[in-house]
Amino acid sequence: MIKEMRLEGISSIAEANIWLPRFIEQFNLKFAKIAFNPKDLHRSVTETPEELDDILLGVSHVESPTA
Repeated sequence: MIKEMRLEGISSIAEANIWLPRFIEQFNLKFAKIAFNPKDLHRSVTETPEELDDILLGVSHVESPTA
């Protein structure tokens, strides 16, 4: 995206904010694909927030060995 911004002559955050919606639209036209199966196959989350933190943050609980 930085290269596209340079090619468009964008040099400020304000210019980038104006340009971004057009970039997103063009990007989506180029890469968007129709779902093979339109049915929503997501499952409900059954884990607790604490379990999700452990899963998503890659936390492992290791007990120190006793001497």
